[in-house]
Amino acid sequence: MSRQSRETSLTGIYHVMLRGINRQNIFLDREDYWKFIKILYQQVNPKDEIGKPLPSRCVVYAYCLMPNHLHLLIRNHTESIGSVVKSIGIAYAAYFNKRYERVGHLFQDRFKSEPVNDMNYFLTLIRYIHQNPVAGGLAKCVRDYPWSSWIEFESPEKCKMPVCNTSAVIHRVELGELKALVDEPLAKSAVVLEFDRDERDQLDEEDLRGFLTDHFGISDPQTLGALPESQRVAVLQAAHNHGFSIRRLARITGLTTYSIYKLVR
Repeated sequence: MSRQSRETSLTGIYHVMLRGINRQNIFLDREDYWKFIKILYQQVNPKDEIGKPLPSRCVVYAYCLMPNHLHLLIRNHTESIGSVVKSIGIAYAAYFNKRYERVGHLFQDRFKSEPVNDMNYFLTLIRYIHQNPVAGGLAKCVRDYPWSSWIEFESPEKCKMPVCNTSAVIHRVELGELKALVDEPLAKSAVVLEFDRDERDQLDEEDLRGFLTDHFGISDPQTLGALPESQRVAVLQAAHNHGFSIRRLARITGLTTYSIYKLVR
């Protein structure tokens, strides 16, 4: 089966996740975390062989480094998102393998990404990314976790290596409001694409065909796009509530993840 093409963002902004192969840890100590942050910094502030500044390869709005995976909220600039993330992954894997005398892949498959096409979802991801350590039990509150970009927003004077374009975010949302948003846990029902679930746990195409046939008399998921919007919304919301992820619904129906996200939220 051919690999599904990556969905293009209308804004150039993407939510990206990289996970360690077999869910193994990719950060083992402080030096590893700092190395990755330095690699991000070099993408945002590249230089040529003689130290002359070059145009940024990307813009980073938020990041969070967890022991076995990481999240980025990132916009491509002079290069494609695939090229930028591949460069980041190769640089870190080369460092990690050399340091720990290992060979082979460090990251699981190709990176996962989703387009970010509106401000509401952008802010949802700012919250989701920074709340990851709290949800994972690694910190009691967002500001206690040292390996996310939140320090760049709340205490920029304490940040040793600023990576993010925080001013672009704060220009849209006043810092006090942003702090309140990030401190308020996302509801479990919040629609954030399910990066952290193993796809083996998600329902497959035959399950969806059976669900649609039994509940709506629809035998072919690919025909959903031709339905009137009100009917399409009802069908997709029912399927999502039944347990089908947005990413899986997009893959099976041929609709884009963003269009499904807008309909089911």
